[in-house]
Amino acid sequence: RVRSAAASEPGAGSDAAALRTRAVRDGDEYVLDGVKQFISGAGSSDVYIVMARTGGSGPSGISAFLVAADSPGIRYGRKEAKMGWNSQPTRAISFDDVTVPADQRLGDEGEADNDLPLAPPDPDPTTADVAILGAGYTALWTALYLLERDPGLKVVLVEKEIAGWGASGRNGGWLSPEISVSQ
Repeated sequence: RVRSAAASEPGAGSDAAALRTRAVRDGDEYVLDGVKQFISGAGSSDVYIVMARTGGSGPSGISAFLVAADSPGIRYGRKEAKMGWNSQPTRAISFDDVTVPADQRLGDEGEADNDLPLAPPDPDPTTADVAILGAGYTALWTALYLLERDPGLKVVLVEKEIAGWGASGRNGGWLSPEISVSQ
């Protein structure tokens, strides 16, 4: 089964302290209400690990739930138009009175930040290198295509340092090309 994590929210990103999706206990189930955005695999995954507030404000009081993708009350937003990383769709997911059995809560209530490794493991530098190289390649070919269509365009290549990354992995001055095309 294909699964996706659903943590990011409009206006909050992945900041747990600002999370607004709620899960309210009702007997042997929880009722989820809220919106998640930029969810990789949304609409094509079988199940989601959804982060929802079960306690007070701040980074604590968050629980994780295993939610079936075909649960009544789930709606999917439009597929995001992305320049790259199109191997899976990215969409918003709305949860409107979605009921989840209490035994589908992962870990203790309000302890998702302690029970689950929410952050992905450090990426293999080779994987990150390939991803960034692919993004740069796509940007370059897009700029060349636009120049071919309108030779009057101005192309500016800017090198931006990617924080925390170096040419051979972390903690160096790795520069990433950013291409800007304008009239």
